[in-house]
Amino acid sequence: MPADERGELAGNQDEGGQQGVRVVGKTAEETWSGWRRLLSNTWFVTIIGGLLVTVGGGLLLYYLTKPSTPAPAKAILPAGYYVNGSPGTPHWFVLVSSSHGARVAGTLAFEGQDGQTGLAQTFSGQLQSDLASLDLSRSGVRTATINLQTSPATISLGACMAYLQFVTSVPECTFHRARDLAGDPLG
Repeated sequence: MPADERGELAGNQDEGGQQGVRVVGKTAEETWSGWRRLLSNTWFVTIIGGLLVTVGGGLLLYYLTKPSTPAPAKAILPAGYYVNGSPGTPHWFVLVSSSHGARVAGTLAFEGQDGQTGLAQTFSGQLQSDLASLDLSRSGVRTATINLQTSPATISLGACMAYLQFVTSVPECTFHRARDLAGDPLG
């Protein structure tokens, strides 16, 4: 290692003969004097000041204009059960399991008199005004009419006799909101 020179490393042996390293540097006064010289340089201060203004302005602009996280859209169609029959009778039911804004998803299935369910098909769809376009997994795309003004709310699948087994008339294609899949009334 080089001999003692300012700002460089120098070899050093302690009393036990161990090799060590010590830093030989400037005094505190010399260091402070260097900083004063640097900070008094107009170009240095101008460049640093410009960088601070640019970075600060950019961060300020980012935080003032960043979009906020939108709140989840309120459901147009309340989630839950919609049935076309009454408790203790065989009937079809619609379970709206997901409803966010105009999007809707769920299951259409049959409940027998013994409480067993079957003939299920899933669906997803879009609502617009009082109409819904539902893509049923077994029956394809079907249009439904939604009525939220009545109590309870209803979903009408039009002439569903064409694709729902055991349905024999158009009135059976209207499903009213219920507390459960058996068809117990809300409340």
